Amino acid sequence: MYYSIASQEENGRDEKADFNKGWWTDEFARYKANHINLARVWIHGSGEMSPDIDESGHVSGVSDLSWQHMDHLFAVSKANGVCILLALFSFDVTKNTYPTYERWITFLRSPAYIQSYIDNVLIPQQAPGQVGQTTFSSTVDELRVRNLNITKG
Repeated sequence: MYYSIASQEENGRDEKADFNKGWWTDEFARYKANHINLARVWIHGSGEMSPDIDESGHVSGVSDLSWQHMDHLFAVSKANGVCILLALFSFDVTKNTYPTYERWITFLRSPAYIQSYIDNVLIPQQAPGQVGQTTFSSTVDELRVRNLNITKG
């Protein structure tokens, strides 16, 4: 399953927004009806729409709307008894078919930029009133190790 906590309204892009509350509500109800209790969900996917990353590779965070989307996702998963196995990014962040791939390659090669993600996305998500005390199932370091030898092109 793919999920992005970003939406078209917050980033002004023409791409279709990935988050649809009705779809997630229905999907998790269908899981419950079929005795499925686990969903793997990619939070940022290809990294095009979320989190906010500048051209240098620095991550400044995600929007309030993104946190609202996460709250909804966790609420419908809890209501339907579906555990969520969270993955932060897809390997797609480094594919040159995406317009932001160079930013992510720079990000992955920089401990300071990785720290900007930790400081501006992971730590704030653990604040009271936001998303609960979620533990992400994959880490930036895992992604970094898998992609260190990437070359542009």
